[in-house]
Amino acid sequence: MDPFYNQYIYNVWFHSYEEDTEEALIYRTRDFNFPLSRGRDGFEIKSTGEFIKYSIAATDGLRPIRGRTKVEGNKIKIYFNDNRLEPYVLNVISCDKDILKITK
Repeated sequence: MDPFYNQYIYNVWFHSYEEDTEEALIYRTRDFNFPLSRGRDGFEIKSTGEFIKYSIAATDGLRPIRGRTKVEGNKIKIYFNDNRLEPYVLNVISCDKDILKITK
Protein backbone atom coordinates (compact mmCIF):
# COMPACT_ATOMS: atom_id res chain seq x y z
CA MET A 1 0.00 0.00 0.00
CA ASP A 2 1.28 3.45 -0.89
CA PRO A 3 2.20 5.52 2.20
CA PHE A 4 -0.11 8.32 1.00
CA TYR A 5 -3.10 6.21 2.01
CA ASN A 6 -4.44 4.95 5.26
CA GLN A 7 -7.11 2.37 5.95
CA TYR A 8 -9.89 4.94 5.45
CA ILE A 9 -9.61 4.96 1.65
CA TYR A 10 -11.02 1.41 1.67
CA ASN A 11 -14.68 2.19 2.13
CA VAL A 12 -17.95 2.90 0.34
CA TRP A 13 -18.09 6.55 -0.73
CA PHE A 14 -21.09 8.53 -2.02
CA HIS A 15 -20.94 11.87 -3.79
CA SER A 16 -21.94 14.72 -1.51
CA TYR A 17 -22.37 17.12 -4.42
CA GLU A 18 -23.83 19.80 -2.16
CA GLU A 19 -20.37 20.19 -0.63
CA ASP A 20 -18.34 20.27 -3.88
CA THR A 21 -15.95 23.17 -4.28
CA GLU A 22 -14.34 24.71 -7.36
CA GLU A 23 -11.34 22.43 -6.84
CA ALA A 24 -12.78 19.25 -5.32
CA LEU A 25 -15.51 16.65 -5.51
CA ILE A 26 -16.58 15.62 -2.02
CA TYR A 27 -17.47 12.06 -1.05
CA ARG A 28 -18.84 10.85 2.28
CA THR A 29 -19.26 7.41 3.80
CA ARG A 30 -22.65 5.74 3.56
CA ASP A 31 -23.52 6.51 7.20
CA PHE A 32 -23.35 10.29 6.59
CA ASN A 33 -26.67 12.12 7.03
CA PHE A 34 -27.11 13.22 3.39
CA PRO A 35 -29.86 15.68 2.42
CA LEU A 36 -32.71 14.14 0.44
CA SER A 37 -31.80 13.44 -3.17
CA ARG A 38 -33.24 11.51 -6.10
CA GLY A 39 -30.10 9.43 -6.05
CA ARG A 40 -26.38 9.52 -5.41
CA ASP A 41 -23.58 7.94 -7.32
CA GLY A 42 -20.61 6.54 -5.52
CA PHE A 43 -18.02 3.82 -5.41
CA GLU A 44 -16.35 1.28 -3.18
CA ILE A 45 -12.62 0.74 -2.95
CA LYS A 46 -11.57 -2.56 -1.41
CA SER A 47 -8.14 -3.37 -0.02
CA THR A 48 -8.04 -6.35 -2.40
CA GLY A 49 -7.91 -3.96 -5.38
CA GLU A 50 -11.56 -4.52 -6.26
CA PHE A 51 -13.54 -1.42 -7.27
CA ILE A 52 -17.31 -1.10 -7.54
CA LYS A 53 -18.83 1.99 -9.12
CA TYR A 54 -22.41 2.67 -8.07
CA SER A 55 -24.32 4.43 -10.82
CA ILE A 56 -27.87 5.69 -10.42
CA ALA A 57 -30.23 3.20 -12.06
CA ALA A 58 -33.42 4.07 -13.94
CA THR A 59 -35.47 3.30 -10.82
CA ASP A 60 -33.32 5.62 -8.64
CA GLY A 61 -31.61 2.57 -7.16
CA LEU A 62 -27.94 1.78 -7.63
CA ARG A 63 -26.37 -0.24 -10.41
CA PRO A 64 -22.98 -1.75 -9.51
CA ILE A 65 -20.22 -1.75 -12.14
CA ARG A 66 -17.22 -3.86 -11.17
CA GLY A 67 -13.58 -3.15 -11.81
CA ARG A 68 -10.18 -2.96 -10.19
CA THR A 69 -7.76 -0.32 -8.96
CA LYS A 70 -4.09 0.46 -9.22
CA VAL A 71 -2.72 2.97 -6.71
CA GLU A 72 0.14 5.23 -7.81
CA GLY A 73 0.94 7.99 -5.33
CA ASN A 74 -2.17 10.10 -4.86
CA LYS A 75 -3.75 8.66 -8.02
CA ILE A 76 -6.13 5.73 -8.08
CA LYS A 77 -6.41 4.27 -11.57
CA ILE A 78 -9.74 2.59 -12.22
CA TYR A 79 -10.12 -0.21 -14.78
CA PHE A 80 -13.47 -1.85 -15.45
CA ASN A 81 -14.13 -5.53 -16.06
CA ASP A 82 -16.26 -4.47 -19.05
CA ASN A 83 -13.66 -3.34 -21.59
CA ARG A 84 -16.25 -1.13 -23.30
CA LEU A 85 -16.00 1.25 -20.32
CA GLU A 86 -13.13 3.72 -20.33
CA PRO A 87 -10.66 3.60 -17.44
CA TYR A 88 -10.19 6.80 -15.47
CA VAL A 89 -8.13 8.24 -12.61
CA LEU A 90 -9.17 9.61 -9.22
CA ASN A 91 -6.71 12.25 -8.00
CA VAL A 92 -6.99 12.17 -4.21
CA ILE A 93 -6.56 15.46 -2.36
CA SER A 94 -7.24 14.03 1.10
CA CYS A 95 -8.97 11.20 2.89
CA ASP A 96 -9.94 10.53 6.48
CA LYS A 97 -12.60 8.40 8.15
CA ASP A 98 -15.44 10.77 7.22
CA ILE A 99 -14.56 12.51 3.97
CA LEU A 100 -12.76 11.86 0.69
CA LYS A 101 -11.79 14.81 -1.52
CA ILE A 102 -10.79 14.24 -5.13
CA THR A 103 -9.77 16.70 -7.82
CA LYS A 104 -12.51 17.73 -10.24
